[in-house]
Amino acid sequence: MKKTIITILIALCATSAQAQLIVTSADSLLQCTPEWLVKHVLLESGVTVSNVKFNGSSEVIDCNSIGYFETGNDPTNLGIASGLILATGGVSVAVGPNNDEGKIVHTTCDEYFDESLAALTLDPDSVYDMSVLEFDFVPWDKEVSFNYVFASEEYLEWVGTFYNDVFGFFVTGINPEGGYYDNQNMALIPGTDETVSINSVYTQHNSQYYVNNANGQTVQFDGFTTVLTVNFRVEPFTEYHIKLGICDVGDPDWDSGVFLEAHSFFSNLTYDMAIDEMPYQEIPENYRFCSHHDIEFNTITEWNFDDVTWYFGDGTSAHGAQVSHTYEEDGVYEVVNVLRNPHRATDSLFLTTTIVTESYATEIVETHCEKFDWNGQNYTESGVYEYLGQNIHGCDSLVVLNLTINHSYTSQLQGPQRVVASTEPYPYAVPDTLNLAPNTLFWSCTNLDWSIMPSDDGFRCDLWANSGGQGTLTARMGVECDSVFSLVITASGYDVEESKTQEISVFPNPACSQVTVEGQQISRIRLVDGFGQTVLDKLYESLDSVTLDLNGLPQGIYVMIVSGRDGEHTISTTRLVISPPISW
Repeated sequence: MKKTIITILIALCATSAQAQLIVTSADSLLQCTPEWLVKHVLLESGVTVSNVKFNGSSEVIDCNSIGYFETGNDPTNLGIASGLILATGGVSVAVGPNNDEGKIVHTTCDEYFDESLAALTLDPDSVYDMSVLEFDFVPWDKEVSFNYVFASEEYLEWVGTFYNDVFGFFVTGINPEGGYYDNQNMALIPGTDETVSINSVYTQHNSQYYVNNANGQTVQFDGFTTVLTVNFRVEPFTEYHIKLGICDVGDPDWDSGVFLEAHSFFSNLTYDMAIDEMPYQEIPENYRFCSHHDIEFNTITEWNFDDVTWYFGDGTSAHGAQVSHTYEEDGVYEVVNVLRNPHRATDSLFLTTTIVTESYATEIVETHCEKFDWNGQNYTESGVYEYLGQNIHGCDSLVVLNLTINHSYTSQLQGPQRVVASTEPYPYAVPDTLNLAPNTLFWSCTNLDWSIMPSDDGFRCDLWANSGGQGTLTARMGVECDSVFSLVITASGYDVEESKTQEISVFPNPACSQVTVEGQQISRIRLVDGFGQTVLDKLYESLDSVTLDLNGLPQGIYVMIVSGRDGEHTISTTRLVISPPISW
């Protein structure tokens, strides 16, 4: 047993963290096999895998030392958002906070032994709780890489001791730089031949790769490495074997784990095809190749290959990395490039795209208003026009333009130019000589105080000029070639016929906020706006002087009707102007 270490911690403060580490052991997932974990979690692209096993078995995983992790909506200090986890105990040991200096979650996996992993220790007979994931893989390119983090409860108490849990990534297969990988451990300190371990990455050695997780809120392990990358050279389309393993050393206590980043195991896909020097995925969506013209087809790859076949989609094919082909007819063709490799680890790879070819003569149909600029010429009339030139491939190209030019027009509305502001509307209409159906006119006026009411058919309107001033009344067709009808209208003040049966004084007039009315035995005062609506009606007990509060009434022209002592007989009809305050 490891000697017990007693540590006194003084907690100055504690804060809650939103980040979290969520760990799910494989035995809690329905029918989870090692192959499913590797293919759906670990792999990215450019690699074909087979013969996947965990602790020697390819069957459904029924123990807790391998699983899946993720960090929820907020990241942890682990540096990896999701992936696979291998642990010397149950994978749930990784879940924070770091509140136990020697956390143990006992494994439920059967005892398993791997010689390559045991060989990393000082005593191969003193290893426990091995977790080993292994599989065959075929890379599609010349390099393979993946990312990982090694973490342990051994930090920092057991640095430099016999109790030094180990892990490794062991590769077997051809070394393209010479020789052979024979269970070669790829878990190395970057730029060195030094194996990653508790003794090789801590505060006093390679500290730039060490993360101290004391008081960590999201991960239980006392310390772990930064995100490290495994990268090694391979021979494309050749089968390799890899073992990813971890185990306790000395005793089964104080667990360790290794996090493998999701979708980080990959080999670059350096395979492309080009058509007339354009990569197939960059051909514009509406691009047209020329019929009766040689088109170049190129295979772009650094792989070794022994056979390349092009299928042109018109019933013909050709062999070779670079070929040319001529399409005799216009059409849409599916082009397929098939590459077969000499190693036969996979039978073949292929790329496919669709291209469109057209003959040297094309027709363009255009409809425009007033004019159309085409090939440096300005066309103002409808007609059929031709242009002979070359397309981007240097092919002769005859383009026929079938052009329709629609002309708009401007006309003055029928209706008075000068009106008297009143409660009565003035009618306006487009000229009767115009045939506008089935279009409807859209009416507007630049004077915001005036009101417009279009007719049901939209070709006429009524205008209320309820205040003096000027505005432009406009009606538009509202179609592509917009025809405009307009008229500038000037409105004078109300045509009020003032009358008095006795002397009445109204001052000031124009008024801003109040007005005074003086007379004899005033019993009622009403104000009527330009729409004939009574906006103020006051009764009095036969006063000789009245002051009206005008605040809240819009500026404009009103009719003031003053009644005598019985409140019914009008003694004065006067025009009152309410104007804005004067700014000095």
